[in-house]
Amino acid sequence: PWTTYARLRDEAPVYRLPTGRGFTHVLSRFADVFDAARDPATFSSANGLSLDGGDKAALGLLPTIVMMDPPEHTAYRRLVSRGFTPRQVATLEPDVRAFVRGRVEAMAEQLADGDEVDFIAALAGPLPSYVVATYLGVPEADRARFDDWSTAIVAANAAGDVVNDARDAVGELYEYFA
Repeated sequence: PWTTYARLRDEAPVYRLPTGRGFTHVLSRFADVFDAARDPATFSSANGLSLDGGDKAALGLLPTIVMMDPPEHTAYRRLVSRGFTPRQVATLEPDVRAFVRGRVEAMAEQLADGDEVDFIAALAGPLPSYVVATYLGVPEADRARFDDWSTAIVAANAAGDVVNDARDAVGELYEYFA
């Protein structure tokens, strides 16, 4: 998608995109995205994160922190941020470094064998889920399930069965933590 992203930045930094509910705007320049993130009156997350804003209803979600605007978001963020102090985050560093080293070594072996490596699939995709699962204390044996749930939920703004997969993933994730 890199060529498309570059073209958007150059030719249509604020692109009007038709959706099932009319249209939305896609911002492609960092400064515009940064400004929008700080303007919830204009750019709200309260209806969800998908382009048509219907993912909360489609997934049957209760509001989560990423689907809130201030002041509600601010109150939850204050509660959550206590767990993300530099000292708390530093406790994860050895596990995260070991995970990354293991993935990089596996990629190096594949490349040495003449195989192609998909960096996103091998490292960049699973890393955020690994970090969150580690931080939440998800046991090693359950990490693959957690990654599957995360992947399904992130893909929720696509059409078709992906929404059903995401709905199932949200239910399973809520059950797991309950």
